[in-house]
Amino acid sequence: MQDMGSFHYAFCLNAINHVADLRACLGNLFVALAPGGTLILSTDVHRSSVLRAFFRAVPGDVLHPQQHCAAAYRQFLQKAGFILEREFVMKKGRVFDYRVYIARKDYTK
Repeated sequence: MQDMGSFHYAFCLNAINHVADLRACLGNLFVALAPGGTLILSTDVHRSSVLRAFFRAVPGDVLHPQQHCAAAYRQFLQKAGFILEREFVMKKGRVFDYRVYIARKDYTK
């Protein structure tokens, strides 16, 4: 994708766990943001490593190809070039927490 870099904000609300290629999606969001732009991303995040492994092993959840813990989402954001400014749980659940990540596009990338 060509570097547009014109948006100050990008919102990805309850969608990132539905994409087939998480790295490519985050890369496209990064490119679309102007330097210092803000990404607000929310998603369901696994609370248990045992259940996360189960969900990954069972091919029945084709609508949610991304099954990750909070630390993994942090890593994906950082590897895409974002600086994580804030992270919080919006809603606690038994299996998943609904988390919000607020990240800024790194000026140096």
